[in-house]
Amino acid sequence: MSDYPTDKELKKIKEWPVNDLSGIMSYIQPLWTFGDCGYWSQERNIYYLSTTGWSGNESIIEAMQENFIFWALYWCKTKRGGHYVFASMQDWLAAEHQMHLTAYGVGPLAGLGNLLTRLGRWFVRYGGK
Repeated sequence: MSDYPTDKELKKIKEWPVNDLSGIMSYIQPLWTFGDCGYWSQERNIYYLSTTGWSGNESIIEAMQENFIFWALYWCKTKRGGHYVFASMQDWLAAEHQMHLTAYGVGPLAGLGNLLTRLGRWFVRYGGK
C-alpha cells in the first residue's frame, strides 16, 4: 500500500454519510500515515489526529473539509502544527467541561480539598493548644 491515499479513497471521504463519525474514522485510520506512532489517538468518541505535515494526511484532512456537513458537525479544534480534534458536540462539550472542572478545582472533590485546607489551617492555629 502506498503512503498516500488514492483519489478513490479521498472521494469516498468527501461523500461519507454525515451521521457516521465512528465509521469515517475507522475508514481513515488505516490510511493515516504515522497513526501507529502516536499521531492518531482516540479517547472514547473523541479523535485526535496530527498530520505531521505529511501531504497524504493533509489530503485526508482536505477531503474531510470538503464534506461540509461532516466538518461542521464534528470538527472541534485545530492547533498550529497540523493537530485536529473531531467529536460530536455533545462528547466535546462533556470533555471540555470535565477538563475545566479538573483544572479549576471545582466539582465534587474540590469541596473536599477546600475542607482539608481549612482543617489544616485550623490545626496549625489551634491544634496544639
